Amino acid sequence: MKKQKNIRKKTFIPALIFFAGGMAVGNSIPDIVSSISNIVSADDAVYNGLIYNVSSKYNQKTITIVGCTDDINTDEIVIPDQIDGIPVTAIGSSAFLGIKKIGTLTIGKNVDFISLGNELSISRLNILGEKIGTVMYSAADLKLKIHTVFLGENVDIGFKLITLHSNVDEYIVDEKNTKYCAIDGVLYSADKTNLICYPDNKKIDVFTIPNEVCHISSNSFKNVKKINKIVFSSNISKIEKDAFESSDFSEMTFTSSLKDVHSNSFLNCNVDILNILVDVEYINDQFFRSSLHIKDFNVAEDNTFYSVKNHCLCSVDNKNLYKVGEMMNPVAVPEGIVEIFDYAIYGKYISKIRIPESVTKINDNALRIGYDNIKIIEGFEGSYAE
Repeated sequence: MKKQKNIRKKTFIPALIFFAGGMAVGNSIPDIVSSISNIVSADDAVYNGLIYNVSSKYNQKTITIVGCTDDINTDEIVIPDQIDGIPVTAIGSSAFLGIKKIGTLTIGKNVDFISLGNELSISRLNILGEKIGTVMYSAADLKLKIHTVFLGENVDIGFKLITLHSNVDEYIVDEKNTKYCAIDGVLYSADKTNLICYPDNKKIDVFTIPNEVCHISSNSFKNVKKINKIVFSSNISKIEKDAFESSDFSEMTFTSSLKDVHSNSFLNCNVDILNILVDVEYINDQFFRSSLHIKDFNVAEDNTFYSVKNHCLCSVDNKNLYKVGEMMNPVAVPEGIVEIFDYAIYGKYISKIRIPESVTKINDNALRIGYDNIKIIEGFEGSYAE
């Protein structure tokens, strides 16, 4: 086999990393980076413009794509299932180094590890393998852009996409796939009960989660900032960890109670207005726990469980304080409040808190604030707050 003379430099760069469901998900990023370095250490050969090397482990040979020749046709690049009878199982972080745009990139069925580098635009990414699972590791300035992600008929085990600066416009699923489906570019389980991933580059004014959905997966809305208003359906029963991490919404609407919520489901999520409709009877306090930033609230007049008083979410009798809207600074706990619940007051830049005489209980985790910024906490002499 003729060796390629002008091989692209194999330098590790910030990358989108996919790995199989069969790999140890608990591996740390340094472990994964180390494994990449080991993969690309062998001699290189060329097949249809793809530079690759062969490695052997446990007497089994596999191929990793590590680069491309200068004359490769970037309109369509196909990673084959095998080369000379040896399965192609990985795409190294420097495989497309120096390439700015790929029309269609098709990943063969044996690939279980993919790393896509920085400053790369892909019009269509076709994933065909059964085992492919995906996790993205990237620097904050990763400039990867994927217009369409297509999941083939056999994509099954462990597929999960964490969108970190990936700029995906839409997902499309082969109609023969029995595990997944896509509706208007959003990825769901085949029975539509599990919302798996919202494409982070899809812009919409109002997104209403379909009524069939009862489960929102981890990272499904992570870093999503192009939905103006989001409406939760009445059947949602579970929201997993990091589902809405670092996402931004002008409005978020609950149509029914929110019971099963992971403590980090809304980590660093920003909401201007939280709308609570008439049928909402209970909101799990874990919803408020995870550094969730809410500026203000709007509660339906006929709701018999919640009310809003001075930008604060309270019980309907105004005795329990559940959450202070962050547009209020300094914070003045409303008169008549008896108990301040866990995670009610959160903010890095709160300068002053005023607690009325009516308060007789402040839960241990009620205040999550930047204490260095607080100048005054006011309470009345002889009161519980003192």
